[in-house]
Amino acid sequence: MKKRIALAAIAALAGGLLVAAPASATTSGQFSWSTDVLSAGTPSQYVGGYVKVTFAATDTSTYVASVNTGSITAWTGDTATTVGTNTAATLPATSLQFVSSSSSSTDTMTLTAASAGTQTITVNKLNSSGTIVASYTQAVTWGTFTPASTTVSAQYSSIGSWSNTVSKMTSSSTANETLTVTANSTASTNTTKYPLSGKSVRAVVTGPGLVQITGASTTSGYGKDVTLASATNSSGQATIGLLADGNAGSTTVAIYVDGVLLGSSAAVTFYGDIASLTATQGVTVLPAGTTASTAYPTGAQSSTNNAVALVAKDAAGNVLNQSALNALGASFSVTSSNTNAVISSIDTSTTASDGTYYASATPAVGAASGASAQLTYKVTFTNLAGSSVSVTSAPVTFTTGSQTVKSVSVSLDTATYAPGAKMVLKITAKDASGNPVADGMYSNLFASDLSANTAIGGSLSGSASPTFSNGVASYTLYAPSVAVAFMISGKVGTTGSDSSIQGSTVSASANVVAAATATDSAVAANAAALATLQTAVASLSTTVASLVASMTAQIKVINASLRTLSKAIARIKAKLGIK
Repeated sequence: MKKRIALAAIAALAGGLLVAAPASATTSGQFSWSTDVLSAGTPSQYVGGYVKVTFAATDTSTYVASVNTGSITAWTGDTATTVGTNTAATLPATSLQFVSSSSSSTDTMTLTAASAGTQTITVNKLNSSGTIVASYTQAVTWGTFTPASTTVSAQYSSIGSWSNTVSKMTSSSTANETLTVTANSTASTNTTKYPLSGKSVRAVVTGPGLVQITGASTTSGYGKDVTLASATNSSGQATIGLLADGNAGSTTVAIYVDGVLLGSSAAVTFYGDIASLTATQGVTVLPAGTTASTAYPTGAQSSTNNAVALVAKDAAGNVLNQSALNALGASFSVTSSNTNAVISSIDTSTTASDGTYYASATPAVGAASGASAQLTYKVTFTNLAGSSVSVTSAPVTFTTGSQTVKSVSVSLDTATYAPGAKMVLKITAKDASGNPVADGMYSNLFASDLSANTAIGGSLSGSASPTFSNGVASYTLYAPSVAVAFMISGKVGTTGSDSSIQGSTVSASANVVAAATATDSAVAANAAALATLQTAVASLSTTVASLVASMTAQIKVINASLRTLSKAIARIKAKLGIK
C-alpha cells in the first residue's frame, strides 16, 4: 500500500503538482468498489471528489451503515431510513439504516470527505432485538492537492446544462433557468479535477434575456454582460441564472472565468403565447367499413395515434415543447365535420420532447368508400396575460377507401428519357368505387417484385408489397444508359386484390433517346439561333449605314451654310472699314 501511495505521489509531482498522499483503500469482507468513480475505478480519491462503495448483504437482516467522518451523499439499493425509524433517510447523512431485501441484494453508497484523512465505513448487522451480531468495516484514505498552476483551463473546465431549455418570455426578477459552471486548472487530467476557487466569472448574453451570477458568497446584479469577482467556490463552481426580459427567441450565454472563454451554453428558447397550431397528416385515406381495431391493412402503422401531428408555435415561430405547453396549461380538442366518416382523439401521453402531440384519425364503423371529413384541432391555454384563449388549426381532410384493390396500374412520369435520366414510377390502386384504396402496405399485392426487361438504375425491391398514400406508391428509378425501348411490368397476386384482376399483368413503357440524336438536336437549335443572330446583325448594319449617309448629307448642308455666312461677315467688315 505504501509503495502504491508513493508511486502516485511521484507521478503527480512529475506532472507539475504538489500533492499530498492520494486517497487509497483496500476492499474487505462484503465491500467492493464501484466502477463509477471519478478516478476511473481506482479505489482512491482527493478531497472534493467522491467514491462509490457497494456492500453485499449476507441475509435479509437489518443493517446500519455509518461513516466516522465525511458523509454518505447518495444511496441506491434497499430503502434507506433514519436509524431507529421507518422515516426515509435525509441525505447527506453520517448514518442510515436499511433492511436487505434478499441474501444476495447489494447497496451502493456515495461517500465524500471535507478534509484529508482516513474515513472508516462501518456496516453493523442487527438481530431482531437491535443487538449487533456482525460488523463489517472498510477504510478510505482521502488526500489533498495543491495545483502547481492556477490558470483556468477551458479544456478541463465545464459548463453544465440548463434546468430547462424553454422558458416563458414574461419579464422576471428571478432566474427562470440556471446552470453550473465549474472552473478547473491547466494541471487537470481527464480523471482528476483541480477546482479553482475565488475566480471571477463573466457571462455575456446573445439573444433575449438577462443573466445573473451567484458565487460562493455573493450574487451579481443582472444584465446582458455581467461579471462577478471571487465567484467560484471551493469546488470551482458558480451558478449562472437566466432571466426573461419580455422578448421571445433563442438565447445562448458565453461564459468566461478569469478572462478565459470556456464556451457558450446550450440554447434556451424564450417563448410567447401560442400563435399557431399546425396539423400535419401522416395518412390520408382510411379504411372504409371497418371497426376502429382494424383501421389499417396488414403491414401499415400499428396504431392510429400518429395519423396527425400537432405542433404549437408562438408568433416568432418558436416551437413550444411539452414543458412550455404544460406551463401554459394547454389542452387540445378536435372536431369532425362528419362523425359518420371519421372520428379522432388526441394522445397527450406520448408527447415528444419537441412538443409534438399526436392525434388519431379512425374511420367510423360502416363508413362507405368515398366518405370524407375535415378534422379541426384546437389548443386552449392561459396566455401570458392570464386569460384563457384558443388557437385552431387549418382543417385536414380524410377520406375512406376499401382495403381491396379493384384496379391497379403502373405509369412512368414521361414517355421519353435521356440515357440515365431520373424516372418516377407510380403504382396507382383504386377500389371498386373508383376511389383510392386505404393508405398502408398491401403485402404481396403482386406475385413478385416489378421488373424491367432491360437494365435500369434504382431498385424495385419490395414493390411486390407497395405502400400506398392516397392510392399511389412511388419509386425513384433511372433510365437505361443506352438508347432502347423498355418496359416495367408485374403480375397481380392473390392477396389484397379483387379476384377479377388476380393474375393480370400491368406494365409501363418508355423510350430512351439516343445521345447522338440529342446532340444533333442541340446542334440544330444552335444553328437556328446563329442564323437569327446573323439576320439581326445584317439588319443593324443596314440601319447604321442609313444613319451615316443621313448624317453626311446634313454635314454638307451645314458646311455650305457656314461658307455663306462667312462671306456675308466679310462684306459687312468691308463696308465698316474693319480689317
